[in-house]
Amino acid sequence: TDDKLREKFHGFYDHIVSQNTKLSTLDIKDFTNVVLLFRQSCGKYDEKFVIPEDKDVLNLLNVYDSYKQYLKEKDKCEILNCIQRYAKARIIIPPQIFAKISKIYQGEEPKVKTSVMANILELIHTDAMREKLFSFIKSNYSKETQKNRSIISEDLSRVFYGGFIQSQILGLFSQYFEDETPQTKTIILERLLLAIRTQSIQDKILEFLDKYYEAFTPNQKERVYKTFYEMIPENDNLTKKILNFINNHFDLEGNSYKKKIDASITELIEIDDKKKTRFLCDLVISLKGRLEGIVI
Repeated sequence: TDDKLREKFHGFYDHIVSQNTKLSTLDIKDFTNVVLLFRQSCGKYDEKFVIPEDKDVLNLLNVYDSYKQYLKEKDKCEILNCIQRYAKARIIIPPQIFAKISKIYQGEEPKVKTSVMANILELIHTDAMREKLFSFIKSNYSKETQKNRSIISEDLSRVFYGGFIQSQILGLFSQYFEDETPQTKTIILERLLLAIRTQSIQDKILEFLDKYYEAFTPNQKERVYKTFYEMIPENDNLTKKILNFINNHFDLEGNSYKKKIDASITELIEIDDKKKTRFLCDLVISLKGRLEGIVI
C-alpha cells in the first residue's frame, strides 16, 4: 500500500535480477529471501519484526551470504548493520553469528568493512568479548585500508588508555606503527606516553620508543621528552629507565637538540638541588653515560 516503498522494492529486486538472470524466473524461496534482505536494508521496518531473535539474525546472514554478490554497497552496509543490536545492548555477539560475520567480513569491500567495524569498535569499549573482538581486528588489520586502520588505531588507543588488553594492543601497534599515517602515529604515541607509569607495560612502552625512536618526527620527539621531564622528578625505577634511555639515544641527536636536552636536565638537577634532596644529581652520576658530563 506504500507506493514509494513498493517502487523502492521493485528497484531493489530489478538490480538483483540484472546481476543474476536465473532469478528472473519467479521462485518463492528466492522471492522471500529477497524480501527479507530488502526489509533489513530499506530502513522502513523495525528490527523486532525483521530479526527479533538471534536465530533470525543468523538466518539473515546466511541469506545475505548467498545473495551478497548481487547487492549494492549501501544495501550491504544496512543489512550487516544487524549486529548493531549487540553493540547497543553491550552484550556478546552469539558464537555462530560472530563466526559468520568473521567469515563474511574478509571478502567485503572497504565501505562495507567500515560499517561492520564500527559496531566491532563500539563493542570493544565494553566488557563484552573484548579479547575475541581484538583477535578479529588483529587478523584483519593488515588488509584494512589506511583510512580504516586510522579509525581502528584511534579506538584501540582509547581502549589501551582505559587499561584493557594493553599488551595485545601494544603488540599490534609495535608491529604496524611504521606504516601508519603521521596523524595515527601521533595518536598512538600520545596514548602510550600517558600510560608510561603503568608497571605491567612500562618496559614494553620503552622498548616501543626505542624501536621507533630514529623514525620519530621532531614534534613526536618533543612529546616523548616532555613526558620524560615530567616523570624524572618522581625518583623511582622509571626515573632510572628514562635517564638510561636518554643516555643511550643522546648521540643520535644533532648538536642543537643535544644542547636542548642538556639545558632541560640541568634545570631539573638545579630544581632538585634547591629542594635539598639532591637525588637526581647523585643518580645521574651513578648511571654514568653522556648525562654525567652535565653534572661534572
